[in-house]
Amino acid sequence: MRRFPFICLLALLWPSCSVKEARQDCPCLVEVDLQPFSEVTGVASLDLNGYRMERQLRDEDSLTVQRLLPAGDRFSIRVWSGVSRMRRDGTLLKVEEGTDCDSLFLFWTALPGRQEQTRVQAWPRKQFASVLLKVFPDEDQPAPSRYTVRSNYASIDLNEGRPVPGRLRIPLAAGAAEHRFCLPRQARDGQLLLEADDGAGNHFAYPLGEWILAAGYDWTAPDLADIVVGADFMQGKFEVTVLEWEPGDMMRQML
Repeated sequence: MRRFPFICLLALLWPSCSVKEARQDCPCLVEVDLQPFSEVTGVASLDLNGYRMERQLRDEDSLTVQRLLPAGDRFSIRVWSGVSRMRRDGTLLKVEEGTDCDSLFLFWTALPGRQEQTRVQAWPRKQFASVLLKVFPDEDQPAPSRYTVRSNYASIDLNEGRPVPGRLRIPLAAGAAEHRFCLPRQARDGQLLLEADDGAGNHFAYPLGEWILAAGYDWTAPDLADIVVGADFMQGKFEVTVLEWEPGDMMRQML
């Protein structure tokens, strides 16, 4: 609430419109309600038609952001959270090679700009899949296997939340029976692979993406589900379980 005097002062300093002036030449007061984001994060990043800021989401603060934007035909609004290792490049968030995806939540919309005031509620959408890979090793193979997850989709478009081609490489710890990592939203026609190195110079590639799709996974869902993969390389058996995610179910992200 204590930000309102600043907003009022800003409105006084902004070029105003009289009743005789055309509405299309007037600025628009945009209000973004961040209350839904407070359920998944303590800080949110915003891009209001090119104006960028971060906002702490604390109980004692107002969760509504107000901004006067110059006259225009349309306004783009993007809100996201959970980014620590991903790199922003324009309207893209890219997973750095050698790391997995951040716990990215995203809201985006485009609104008509020729109006006096507009208000939107920013609903976070889950753009990552938490994966638990359980490996049943070959008991006759003394050397620990090394696993790497690879894909040709490694970026998320902030405008639409769609996957964008890029080089994704996630190395997994050697010799572990369980591996936890996060995948960014993928395209159905992407090449998502699980590669294995048995330590003896032999390399194998397994169609992880096909296993996931065969289990009924939907990469186009507004909120991505989580995944458990059981891989028994001795028997050649692979089982995928899709765990549907519900807003507020934060514990499930860690599987």
